Order: sequence, then structure tokens, then C-alpha cells
Amino acid sequence: MRPAPPRPGLHEHPEVVRKIRDMAQQEGLTITSYRETADGKPEALVNAEHPSDCSLTASTSGGQDRMYLSVITPCLLPPASPSPTAS
Repeated sequence: MRPAPPRPGLHEHPEVVRKIRDMAQQEGLTITSYRETADGKPEALVNAEHPSDCSLTASTSGGQDRMYLSVITPCLLPPASPSPTAS
């Protein structure tokens, strides 16, 4: 009997941030920080910025089966749109 394949999790985080880093570079973002491990253990992180005030962060977070992803962009409303109001 063959052993079961490893469950998705922490060991896959470095590959995920590698793919996000490559995609971000292709989209014109500058990588401002990157790592795959910390103290020899998977603890992935990528930060990227774009001159148009866009940024992204992806990192290991909250356990073996979770990652954090943050994407910040300028307002996406057309210039002629009224400002959103609180309801």
C-alpha cells in the first residue's frame, strides 16, 4: 500500500507566492519583499507595488491551510461618478 499524498497546506505556500510574484512582475508591479522560508520552515511572503498606487501582499497566515491576500487599488469608479455616500 502506498502512503497517502501530503495534504495541501504549508508546504505549498512557497510555490503559491512564487506564482503570485511572477504574475505581479508580468503585470508591471515591483517586488518590494519576498521570502519562502523563515528559520528553515515554510513562511511565505511577497509584497509588490505599482506606481499607480496599487499594491499586493500574500503571506502564510493563520495556520497550515491558510494564506493572507491583500490587494489595494485606487477607487475604480469612473471620474464622472458621484462620490459614494454612507447609507
